[in-house]
Amino acid sequence: MLRRSLLYISGLTISTALLGSALMSFQQTAQASLTVSAQLSYCSASSGQGDWISWGHQTAVQACGTVNKKFESWGQTIRARRYGRYYINGTNVIEVSCSQSQPFSVAGLGTEAFTKAVEIVRLRGQEGRCVYKVTN
Repeated sequence: MLRRSLLYISGLTISTALLGSALMSFQQTAQASLTVSAQLSYCSASSGQGDWISWGHQTAVQACGTVNKKFESWGQTIRARRYGRYYINGTNVIEVSCSQSQPFSVAGLGTEAFTKAVEIVRLRGQEGRCVYKVTN
């Protein structure tokens, strides 16, 4: 019984160590993706048809204007909804819904993304959620 308990505890320790190592490597990857070129502006939007990203513009307003035109050409209007706000290493990050229930979500704080020259960069995505970095 004692041997079985020790095996369980040692297995748990190894599993925890491996999980911790995996989390650390994920955090390092996420941290690396926070690097943004100051010379380019990005805008990204999500619809039921998928994501559409425009980049390489002088300002975020231009980039988001391009995205707006693309969505208009599809006969869609972009509606933004803030899903949540949190920080990664002191960096302001916005998380918006990309689920089917919010098919026209925009990366950003509502229309402020288009009127206040917010630079929007997609950091990572998973089913139902997209995470973006937002800087003024």
